[in-house]
Amino acid sequence: MIKFHCGKCEKKMGVPEQYIGKRVKCVSCSEPIIVPESSEDQQEVAALQPQEYGVSSQTLDNEFEDNHPNESSASSVWTSDMFDSTASKKTEETVSMQAEMIFCNSCGKQIERDSVICIHCGHNLKTGQNVLEEKKTAENHSSKKVSPAVATMKGLPIEIGGSLLGALIGGFIWAAIVYFTQYEIGIVAWGIGILSGLGAVCITKDYSVRLGVIAGTMALVGLVSGNVLIYKWVVPSIQEVVAEMVTDEEVTRVASNPENMFYYAYQHMYKNSMLSQDEYNKIDNYEASDDLKQKVYKQIDMWTLSEKEVIAKAEMEIEAEAIGKFFGNNSGLWTVFVANFDIFTALWAIFAIGSAYKIGVGFSVSES
Repeated sequence: MIKFHCGKCEKKMGVPEQYIGKRVKCVSCSEPIIVPESSEDQQEVAALQPQEYGVSSQTLDNEFEDNHPNESSASSVWTSDMFDSTASKKTEETVSMQAEMIFCNSCGKQIERDSVICIHCGHNLKTGQNVLEEKKTAENHSSKKVSPAVATMKGLPIEIGGSLLGALIGGFIWAAIVYFTQYEIGIVAWGIGILSGLGAVCITKDYSVRLGVIAGTMALVGLVSGNVLIYKWVVPSIQEVVAEMVTDEEVTRVASNPENMFYYAYQHMYKNSMLSQDEYNKIDNYEASDDLKQKVYKQIDMWTLSEKEVIAKAEMEIEAEAIGKFFGNNSGLWTVFVANFDIFTALWAIFAIGSAYKIGVGFSVSES
């Protein structure tokens, strides 16, 4: 390998030894250069001279004898015009050869101009990388690839976790609202589904049918969790309220108002055979006539305040005991859920699950 510098741009190059004495082109500035005989000979070539065309005197003599057999030795009669003509031919041959060749900027060896990869060292002239290194990198990446099924299983815990977190937060908020207001607001249950869908989408930054199914399922879990919290938080507070129902102040307040006393009065009258079964059923089902209502009110007016207080207290204790049994520890969550389930509960649950699914799928993603 002959190594030398360009005399114009100082670019360092290297070519095989078979190019010694031949004219090549600088890979950087395209300056024509005669390859020196050794690496130490780095003479600068600014302009081509006749002796720099790589044509020896013996070569000139031989060519002259071939073209002029009747003339004397070419060495003695060689004119500058003849020299220029022969040198020009040599130059054209060199230029033609160099037009088809370039130097690899990695190993310095000549390759065809249209080459993309150096056949000597594997250097990629377009990417600047070595094909052997690229192949090794590709093999490493290939070895790290996992099947779609494995990738799906790895992402499943994250999707479930994000959706479940949103659903549990929604269930907690729902139970807290019921605890502090003593009212079960259905639209809050819808919010559980929205939070479940947003939790799945925000943590995965993705939309898919699978994510929608997960979000809908977690919304159902959030609804159940909210009901559990409501049962655990609200039932004890109801028991406390029931315990405070039968106080002297509350009994006096009820006994002093005929309308408040009406409920306890007709209960007491039925138990003491003052009302028939048919009359009791009509009052209990809000189907009582005005005459039947007046019958109860007349009886209330006939009782003294003390008698009404005794009757009211007895009926209120019975009512408190019944409520306590229903919401007590002997009454399970399922019983409470069934007792409070109605068409609106079902609708809000459907809205919650449907919203979670739609958010997970994405409103612009086709479900087909």
